Amino acid sequence: MRDIVIYDACVFIDAINMGILEALSKAGAIIHTTSLVTNEILLPVQKNAIEKWLNIQVLRYDTIDQYDELNKFRSTIYPQKNLSLPDFSVLKLAIDMAVPLYTSDSGLRKVAQIHGVQVHGSLGLVIELYRCGALSKVEAQVAIDKLQETNSRISERVIEEALHELGFMKSK
Repeated sequence: MRDIVIYDACVFIDAINMGILEALSKAGAIIHTTSLVTNEILLPVQKNAIEKWLNIQVLRYDTIDQYDELNKFRSTIYPQKNLSLPDFSVLKLAIDMAVPLYTSDSGLRKVAQIHGVQVHGSLGLVIELYRCGALSKVEAQVAIDKLQETNSRISERVIEEALHELGFMKSK
């Protein structure tokens, strides 16, 4: 698995719901994100699960200068769509570190791709974990099933594409 990945809060929550945090830990993933994203994770059970299993490096936004720099970056991105400051913080981090961005936010995905950032969603985690051997075929299928149960926004087409990429079924 890649050494460094960047998340948004939705992918953290999906990873918890899919039960793949232990596999991420087993794969040796180093997760980089920002305090603006981790502050969006409100439930103590979710925060505790992330802290227990993940090797997470958080870029803290603690000073006015940091916010000024982020807002300058934000003003250079076009089209801005309806992205939040946390979205811009992980986009900037992905660009600065030249690493993939894992996000479920379609607006953020589009802007990131425009700026040359490789983008994956929650299912991309399952695919990476399966390929590196941190998830078995059964565990990957269970994770995908759990994602379908807990994330109503994910389309059947995207699920089918991920299953096809994993070699679990033929795409139509």
